[in-house]
Amino acid sequence: MDTVSMLEMKARPGNPVRLMHIQEVVGRVVTLLNDADRELGQTQEAAKSSIARAASLLMAEIGHSAALPARCEGAAPLLPWQASRVREYIERNIAQAIKVPDLSALVFRTAAHFSRAFKRSFGLTPHAYVLSRRIEAASQLMLESNTPLSQIALKCGFNDQAHLCKRFRKHTGATPAAWRRAQVSRALYPKVEAPGSVALEFGAECA
Repeated sequence: MDTVSMLEMKARPGNPVRLMHIQEVVGRVVTLLNDADRELGQTQEAAKSSIARAASLLMAEIGHSAALPARCEGAAPLLPWQASRVREYIERNIAQAIKVPDLSALVFRTAAHFSRAFKRSFGLTPHAYVLSRRIEAASQLMLESNTPLSQIALKCGFNDQAHLCKRFRKHTGATPAAWRRAQVSRALYPKVEAPGSVALEFGAECA
């Protein structure tokens, strides 16, 4: 049975999904496919994103997402393969804009249902998780290289250095520059603790 036939069955009298809703879904799918057709001449990634979102709408409508029913306290968590696919996508695209509709399309769920399932799996909302990964990636680059903060910001998906500084300080309590200096200082002057004595830090003044 093709997708159109299944949608028509769901639109029959007595079924909770009404014809008007089906027409709305089909209209959105057609719009996304038209967008994909136009974007093919510009960038394949944008076209693939539109096609994936269209597929997600159809899959949700014909009942594929029903395989993961919502629990009374919220949506069920993502399946292991779904969580892995989403995590890998985020890591590969950490320097790019990452949108919930694109993530949900990877596992054929609606954006709202995906967000609930994502939080049950990762303990954070998609936005908060992506932000934490960006900050961790920026921290790693600051430790492993002398790359300017302006470049690190762009490599980790922040709009600019100011955006990185704002988010980093809110997350860690320190600016990126101050945090970087502190890490370098700890590496150069590690704490040494002798038996029965108070830990001293090389390079620090003693009273």
